[in-house]
Amino acid sequence: MNFIHKLKKYYHLLLFIAILLVPIDAGNTAEYQLVMKSLDNNSPDYTVGRDSKCFLHSLEMNRTEVDISYGKPNESKEREMKIVGTNFPNGRNYISGGCVVWSGMDIKAIIYLCPSCVEVRNKWLEKNSMEQIWFDRVKRILVDLNQ
Repeated sequence: MNFIHKLKKYYHLLLFIAILLVPIDAGNTAEYQLVMKSLDNNSPDYTVGRDSKCFLHSLEMNRTEVDISYGKPNESKEREMKIVGTNFPNGRNYISGGCVVWSGMDIKAIIYLCPSCVEVRNKWLEKNSMEQIWFDRVKRILVDLNQ
């Protein structure tokens, strides 16, 4: 057998060995740190020192682990951020982590969710999703074109 033929025969074994050897120094990579952060189950707890009753609905809230959303929000989320405090202050199933992302950042957090706030937010989202926003824009354009 020539060398190329032997290489093809043992490709999977060589690939497995390479995978084992390459991550020896993987502890310094952003991907490794993100995976380890998600495995350590130490999500920041934003319920500490906060009242467990929703100030808007006076209902007992549930402690819930949610995603931390990073990056620039889309138009729907920007609209939501403008009214969240008055309409459903404890209803978002995520928290904003800001625009800048770097390795080692938390990806989950523990917050309080109010059942009524969640319900109000879900109804609001039905009318204010990005799909609905674009549908409304296209509808307005078509109406303007027909006039």
